[in-house]
Amino acid sequence: MEKVLSVLALSLLWHWKCVAVEMPAHTTWTVFTAGKTWSEAELLCEMRGGYLANLNTTFKNQVFEHLLGKEPWNSAVDHGTTVGLHNTNNEASDPHLWLPDCTTNNITYSYSFTFNGGCLSKGQSGNWDITCDYDNEFACERHWGYTCPYDTIQGTKAGRNISSIQSQAFSDRDCQELCDQRGVECWAAARDGADTCYLYQGSSPFAFDDGVETVTDSSFTMFIKRCYEGLVDENTYDWLQVTSDLPLSVCHDSDPGGRVYTLVKEAKSWGSARAHCSGIGQTLAGSRTAMDRQTIQDVIQEM
Repeated sequence: MEKVLSVLALSLLWHWKCVAVEMPAHTTWTVFTAGKTWSEAELLCEMRGGYLANLNTTFKNQVFEHLLGKEPWNSAVDHGTTVGLHNTNNEASDPHLWLPDCTTNNITYSYSFTFNGGCLSKGQSGNWDITCDYDNEFACERHWGYTCPYDTIQGTKAGRNISSIQSQAFSDRDCQELCDQRGVECWAAARDGADTCYLYQGSSPFAFDDGVETVTDSSFTMFIKRCYEGLVDENTYDWLQVTSDLPLSVCHDSDPGGRVYTLVKEAKSWGSARAHCSGIGQTLAGSRTAMDRQTIQDVIQEM
């Protein structure tokens, strides 16, 4: 799951208190400018090792909206970008679910929004409900683990306006790990020549991007945590076509019937594979239900 809770034990007046900290994953969001339906977009995201963007926390939603206003997304997104939130029957009524864990939508948006459609498109100025068979730009999400990379800046530290917590760290990596342990409450740290690590407190991953909150100090090395990256893919993917009014979603809670799978051990393009399956009276295997996906994975593992 995207949201991982790390429990930190704090000693206060001889009593123990547990504090839940949201831990960010190293995440790449890629906006595809080719117009695709929700089902086509999700299939392409799965082929790329991910799924349609999962903004299932208010924090992730705010980070995504921030990136929409910055390059390269600012000039690439024209009409909003489809994300993973959807109703499995392409209806406006709840529940609307996030991929891949099928959690319900409970996000606090910075503007009012009411669903009148089955799927969601996000833009710089707000959210738009769309029918799930509408051709739209879309955003894929891919995770690279829960250890985020850091930018290292020599001779720099945060200014006096940024509060910090001090701790001992005998190496740069020790200092970074202390910041990692604080989850979304720490996005930068600095270490001085006396092995003191300064953990800068704040809620924004982008607080130090413009350099306004940093000062020069030759005795410090600063580390800025980079968990989120926004990319753009401008390929057309004309070969990908799915004819379905309903989202081909793993969140369907029932299997409409049995399955017979035929494994063809011959390399083919997606279009040729689809034509071959049609020629033998079958369809190309998809993931309309969670059971479908697990079965296909089991078949592949037994090859």
